[in-house]
Amino acid sequence: MSARRFRRFGWRHGAAAVGLLAIGSTAWVVNRGSDKPSYGGQPSKSLSFTLPSREPEAADAADVANVLTGASTDSLNARDAAPLPTSVTGSAQVFLDAIVEGDAVTAFPLLAKKDRNFFGSPEQFGASLARAAPWLDAQFTTAGSKVVATVQRTPELDDALGLITADSTVTLSAVEESGVWHIDWRNRIASAEPTLSDARATGDVLRWAQARQACRPVADLEQATGLTGVAGFAPALCGAKGAVSVGDVATLEELDDPGLFIDAFGGDVLRWGRVVTLRAPIDMRVVVAPIGDRWVVVGLDRPETPF
Repeated sequence: MSARRFRRFGWRHGAAAVGLLAIGSTAWVVNRGSDKPSYGGQPSKSLSFTLPSREPEAADAADVANVLTGASTDSLNARDAAPLPTSVTGSAQVFLDAIVEGDAVTAFPLLAKKDRNFFGSPEQFGASLARAAPWLDAQFTTAGSKVVATVQRTPELDDALGLITADSTVTLSAVEESGVWHIDWRNRIASAEPTLSDARATGDVLRWAQARQACRPVADLEQATGLTGVAGFAPALCGAKGAVSVGDVATLEELDDPGLFIDAFGGDVLRWGRVVTLRAPIDMRVVVAPIGDRWVVVGLDRPETPF
């Protein structure tokens, strides 16, 4: 088993970095400076070439064919191109490093063939990555052909993507194709479990209610894009007289109709969402999400209907 760690950083900051990957008893070195390394078969964004005036030799003809089919001018000459890694660890290192960097051009040749066929081009693969939460950092281990990455992201509750936790685990498989290990990206398995305790939710909701009652800002305690449900309860707390207290913590299944919150946040809200009963000048049930290091208020519901 081997492990690697890398962090997002800007190539444009200049200093050259050298990556060394051990493959068997040999060492594979990739020099990275202001330009990213070229891996065989990787397309470039713009191409310019001059056809030779002499009769092309076989190697020259192949180079021209590569240009015409979109191959990178940096990789036309096999002697100058960096080879694709030939070990699971090497492929995972280059591929996941590229994902952290948002570099679809480098990652695309290391996709499994069926994934390359599905996306069609680095541009389409890059567009797919842009629709997901960006990876800020990753650490991975390999065992046989399995790659397990621990990924760090910016925690948030996204309208399209749902709850994004700070840490998640992504399990991928590597498949050998023509002597190179490629990454089966579309069949990856991602899992992320919130780590905040339910007990903390009561304290976070109490702080939110007290701030609302005192008409103070609640930017770090409340979803910035607005509250779902009976949102009018929140401003009504401002200046209201009376004691504020919190009760039990429950799952959203305890609500009379959790459908509104499922529509807003997806079915997973039943797994990670919590409801805290608030006793105040205006009674309500407060729906919270575990975002980062606190429970954040994302919705409000009417108080429990008495029997």
